[in-house]
Amino acid sequence: MKYTLPLSLNHQTRLYWELSQQGAFATGEKKSWPYQKMTLHHLLILAILQSRYDPRLMSLLVDFFIRKNLDLNPVTFKKISKHKRPSL
Repeated sequence: MKYTLPLSLNHQTRLYWELSQQGAFATGEKKSWPYQKMTLHHLLILAILQSRYDPRLMSLLVDFFIRKNLDLNPVTFKKISKHKRPSL
């Protein structure tokens, strides 16, 4: 999955909605976007990459990781981010 960054306003709104569905303290709207059937790993990587353009996302993600007891494999993150470079 290749990401186009920065996300448009509609895609960013959808990103916030997707994060809220995973339990993050965020609000957004379910708008159409090109990223269908994302795993949690892919969603978090997209959010981390987008946080470069939207600093609010970083505080949201820090809070999300603190409050959730997630079983995330760092090796999976590395593999996904290594092979799926964003197009800027």
